[in-house]
Amino acid sequence: MKLINVKQGSPEWLALRRAHFTASEAPAMMGDSPFISRDQLIYQKVTGYTPPVTPQQQHRFDMGHAAEAEARPIIEAQEMKTLFPVTGTRTVEGLPLLASFDGLDLDRKLIFEHKLWNPKVIAQIEGEGIEPGYYWQLEQQLLVANQKGARVIFVCSDGTRENLRWVYYDAHDDRRHALIEGWHQFKADLEQAERLHDKGKLPNPYAEAVVRHDDTFQKAEQSYHLALQTLNAAKALAEKTKQDLIDLTGGAKTKGSQFQLYPTYRKGNVKWQDAFKAMLPEVPMKDLEKYKGKPATVWTVKPLN
Repeated sequence: MKLINVKQGSPEWLALRRAHFTASEAPAMMGDSPFISRDQLIYQKVTGYTPPVTPQQQHRFDMGHAAEAEARPIIEAQEMKTLFPVTGTRTVEGLPLLASFDGLDLDRKLIFEHKLWNPKVIAQIEGEGIEPGYYWQLEQQLLVANQKGARVIFVCSDGTRENLRWVYYDAHDDRRHALIEGWHQFKADLEQAERLHDKGKLPNPYAEAVVRHDDTFQKAEQSYHLALQTLNAAKALAEKTKQDLIDLTGGAKTKGSQFQLYPTYRKGNVKWQDAFKAMLPEVPMKDLEKYKGKPATVWTVKPLN
């Protein structure tokens, strides 16, 4: 690992992050972030776009930084180590990886990662287990640190001893493999997105919805709404009358003037994707590219109320 002498949050640090695949981006890259989608991350990487920060978000960020600063000496005293906030980079299989550590000891074997007090994170630390939205970041920190026997002390606190919980996190070989394969796929998708951007065809996942209140659009909305109501009512009636017919058979194969009813026993279907991953976990995702279907745009029509 190469340590970079740059202050976290500085313009130089931000530029460094744009040129690397970072640990904090890993959950979004893997599709597991509760805060940012994979498409949004790709768009940011390609365009350099940074979403505006609301005053409420900035306040929470400030609280997080303050709590981290207060929690660090508590953990240092507990572990009997000095933890330095540093940024490190490492190239893995041609992937430019980066990790910003809230704290790293001198022998690089203890990584300090802090999150602001959150009941959901506390529940994970106290027994539910760390979820993917967090462990991909920890996994990449260990990958970048590249130190045998290294572990992360994952801390959640408000900066006080009373409200401070922690758990050790050790690397998982299967997760590390999946993380590296994920970044390879992300790199390929990023290159494709850059080509679309050059052609002016890259979709903007941050674009605000166009508001339509004109008569033509509202009439189309009403027609679709009525069609859905009719369809749903018909489905409900069909299910009820079907069950009425089944109940009248007494469980025996039955033939009427319009319908024939008989039971069929079906075995559960094989979940081929899960089976493939379990049987051939070593196959890189990039080798499966040729089996991908053609890309398509799928529209979602979601009721507002």
